[in-house]
Amino acid sequence: MLSLALAAALFAHPNSVSSSRITVDGARVAMELRCQERTLLESLPELDRDDDGDLVESELKKGAELVQNYVREHLILAADARESARDGARLVAKLHSVVSATGALAGALPGDELVDFVFDFECEHAPRNLAVDTTLFRESDPFHRDHCAIVWNGAEPVSRLLWVEDPLWMFQPDAAPAGNVLGAYLHLGIEHILTGYDHIAFVLALILASRRVRSLLVVVTAFTLAHSLTLASAAMGWFDLPGSVVEPVIALSIAWVGARNLFAEPPKRLWPEAFGFGLVHGLGFAGALRATLAAEPDTLRALFGVNAGVELGQLAIVASVVLLLRIVARTRAEHERATLAPAGLRRATAGVVAILGLWWFAERAFGV
Repeated sequence: MLSLALAAALFAHPNSVSSSRITVDGARVAMELRCQERTLLESLPELDRDDDGDLVESELKKGAELVQNYVREHLILAADARESARDGARLVAKLHSVVSATGALAGALPGDELVDFVFDFECEHAPRNLAVDTTLFRESDPFHRDHCAIVWNGAEPVSRLLWVEDPLWMFQPDAAPAGNVLGAYLHLGIEHILTGYDHIAFVLALILASRRVRSLLVVVTAFTLAHSLTLASAAMGWFDLPGSVVEPVIALSIAWVGARNLFAEPPKRLWPEAFGFGLVHGLGFAGALRATLAAEPDTLRALFGVNAGVELGQLAIVASVVLLLRIVARTRAEHERATLAPAGLRRATAGVVAILGLWWFAERAFGV
């Protein structure tokens, strides 16, 4: 079952993300929206007129009205709201431009195609405040995240993460930014690890390579410490490597651990290897989350929340797998209990992990 579940992850959709920047200049309100092309296609498949899985400029321009209506339906922007976006003066979105984008998007994978939209909003007078309520791109991913920033009459941008757990932002320009920063980023860290199928594959391979629960705890501690160090260092801008290097190396680390479990007995001292690979995996986390953390005023609290969320999610994975292995162990003969996992299960899962690692490497290194 573990092998089948892991194989299914190969075809699973990574969590989708977008960024929005709302600019208020007197009575003029505009929004720049950036999203993954894949996310847009999954939400509005009719945009792909030739059904080839890609969007070209002509398809984007011909589908402008579809996009405009979709945003009007799934995004409420209201001025002078009191308690919710629905009790304010709703601003109507009008699509100004749409182009294929170049650049970056926090949380997107290397090589993801991006699309930029610019919307203008009809506003009769200069708003006193702004309410943002979004359900954009939930068709692509129920946990879709939008990294929203508001620029109010030339002031410094104020940012907030909008997603299913916190879709409403009641922005008051004269008030300190509100919201549970720690809780929001704790959720983000948990979600990131539980939908990070490459990381789950690597952790599963480490678990099955461990001989005892005690040695597994040492391995997990080494891996956790390592990726916490590089996640914090890269997120704070102290050290970094490009995603074009980090992501293929992560894939190779998965393939290596899988192949080693398949063709050789696990080493007695696994923690040095786990620590070394953990340093690289931490850079991968940072690459996906750096822009989000950089836009957050309370960076230290956000970083702590993300790190804690990643660790809690990882512990949940480890605990679940160990519990299953304990149940399986009851059916094993005494002489077969020299390792945490049965040899057959370890090798079968190792084969799947090795194939996934090679697949991800080819995808990330060569765009296959």
